[in-house]
Amino acid sequence: MPTNQAPVACHNCRRLKRRCTRELPFCSLCVRLGKSCHYSPRDSVRPGSESSAVSSSRVDPFITPDALVGSSSDRASSSSVTPTPGLRDSAPEFPSSFFLDPEFFNPLTVDSLNTAALPLTIPCLTSLGMDLVGICHAYVATINQWLPILSPKRLCTDVVQINPVDPDPGLVLLLACIRLLSDASYSGRCQEYKVAKALASSVENEGIISLRLVQSIALLGWYELAHGIYPSAYLTSGHGARLVVLGCFHNQERQTPHLFKIADTWTVREEERRVSWGLFILEKFLHAGTGVLPQMIPKMATGLSLPINDIGWSKGDLDTSESSLVLSSISADIGSMGRFATTCQAAHLYCHALTHRDAGKDGEPLPDESFRLDEALQLHRTLSALDESLALDDTAEANIEAVALLSTARYILYNMYSCKGLDIRCEPEKLRRQVEMQRASVKGVMDLSANRVPRIANIIIELLAVGTAETRGRNVSPIVCHTLYHAATECAWFIREGCGPEMTAGLNVVVSALDQLKGSWDVAEHYYNLLGYEETVAKMFNIPPP
Repeated sequence: MPTNQAPVACHNCRRLKRRCTRELPFCSLCVRLGKSCHYSPRDSVRPGSESSAVSSSRVDPFITPDALVGSSSDRASSSSVTPTPGLRDSAPEFPSSFFLDPEFFNPLTVDSLNTAALPLTIPCLTSLGMDLVGICHAYVATINQWLPILSPKRLCTDVVQINPVDPDPGLVLLLACIRLLSDASYSGRCQEYKVAKALASSVENEGIISLRLVQSIALLGWYELAHGIYPSAYLTSGHGARLVVLGCFHNQERQTPHLFKIADTWTVREEERRVSWGLFILEKFLHAGTGVLPQMIPKMATGLSLPINDIGWSKGDLDTSESSLVLSSISADIGSMGRFATTCQAAHLYCHALTHRDAGKDGEPLPDESFRLDEALQLHRTLSALDESLALDDTAEANIEAVALLSTARYILYNMYSCKGLDIRCEPEKLRRQVEMQRASVKGVMDLSANRVPRIANIIIELLAVGTAETRGRNVSPIVCHTLYHAATECAWFIREGCGPEMTAGLNVVVSALDQLKGSWDVAEHYYNLLGYEETVAKMFNIPPP
């Protein structure tokens, strides 16, 4: 047998039962048909053959012949470059058959598209310093409290085993984003943010698609939301959503054509589920203040499993009973769900409130008014039921993110009906439902503004009073800023209507919490400036500044 031939047919020829010429590295039939050709490593490498040289250079099995040869200019420029010892030569090329002919494509392993030698990787790793484990611990103590999308155990293991000469660019990017979000000394468009964005762009340009990349994009999107970096936050969240769909991380069953095989470890599968939820919450909350931009992520399926309990997740203990909780039910034992799972369930209902508000804005006909009223009343009951089941007594375990999401969802719903005129000419049953929804809306807005949101504000003030200067405030989710702002505007409206001292007290504590959050998240300062507390509210109602 010639030494430049494989002992067996290539994967495509075996699959289609055709006669393969078996040339290495690509058979003539695949080259003529323009198909990607690959052999298994065991079949394509023969000791002493010419293919050994191909194998030693780590040629990816999905690289096409044209990509391997390259243009004449590429060959000329590459001849003058001296490769760094130990570094990977190039990134694997994305298999175009995934988009061109999905039936021809076979799912990849999760790490197939996660190798490249990038110029920014080592300088970025150097800038992170020597204490990489300390960066991970800072994340666990702060951001992991409200956004636990990473496995602390797996993260620390990867960091300890990192190769400083040939580091994984996805892991370096993730560490840069972790430090950016968890360290209180970084804010706005700082230099570290620009470096992280540049590295993220470089990683994607090289065709690297991995779970670590999606996690990094999610953290970058949350950082941009937290510091009011627009429109980057909106664009990043949409980009992250597309990466989730591309990797099929939101669909654990993989019933549709998918890029990657199902992860072989439970930890990775749980990370996929959690990063999908993290981006879902981010993208939906970005629509809190606007109804003109289309939502990029569809609703989560009601049968989708919620994340497992956070305590077991942080310790690396996976509890199968907790992962069986689904969106279609509100657990009687809400405390066993965990803080993040409760936030996910609240975000699911929040998404329904957004959909109800935005109905008809995309050119579709507005649903029947009777149906809209029934939907609004059902939303009111469901949101109130989940909200009442969440206690805000223990500061350390308070579900402030879930309550903030539910409060914002209720504000969105109630503002549609609290001041809406009644159609007295309609049938009595429809008029009764209109009155019922209006009364529930007015009462709900008053309770949220005078009691529920001020209680969140007090908890935030207590949380901000502890912690070091490097991490203070980063254990509070930035989504509470919008809830505080919305409550402050409602309190001011009620004061204008002469509703008494309870609204004044609520306004004071809400604005005080928003004022203190300015030192943690820049978006709090943006909301504070929009509120114009000192210039407007204090002068109009003779309220002393907080």
